[in-house]
Amino acid sequence: MDLYIELCKAFCLTIVTLVLAIVVWRKLPSKKDLERGLNILRADMIRLSDNTDAKIQAVHDKMDENFRTVHDKMEENFRTVYDKMDENFRAVYDKMDENFQKTHERIDNATMELRSDIKVMNQNHIDHLARHEEQALKLRGTQRD
Repeated sequence: MDLYIELCKAFCLTIVTLVLAIVVWRKLPSKKDLERGLNILRADMIRLSDNTDAKIQAVHDKMDENFRTVHDKMEENFRTVYDKMDENFRAVYDKMDENFQKTHERIDNATMELRSDIKVMNQNHIDHLARHEEQALKLRGTQRD
């Protein structure tokens, strides 16, 4: 009977080993399964690569849009500053021109006053010389007599 029990144990162990081998064999992927899995992985990698490229392009487009926005804003600010500088320059120039005109008018008025004074002084001098000449003639005339 011991032999029978030993044979049953060996037979059961063989059956269990065989069943386990079949189960493991059935669970191991075949070459076709491996190729199918590899093809699925390749397709996933291509899809992920395309998705990544699309995301990179979207980021690039967003950066380009932001750059253009910043550039346009800087250009707008530059134009505003330039216009303000031009306005201030024109105001300063106009004020300088106005002051120049006023100064020029003052110089012209002072020049006219000086000329008028010089004419009066020349006339006074001429009159003074004429009086001296009259006095000299009177003196000569009285000396001859």
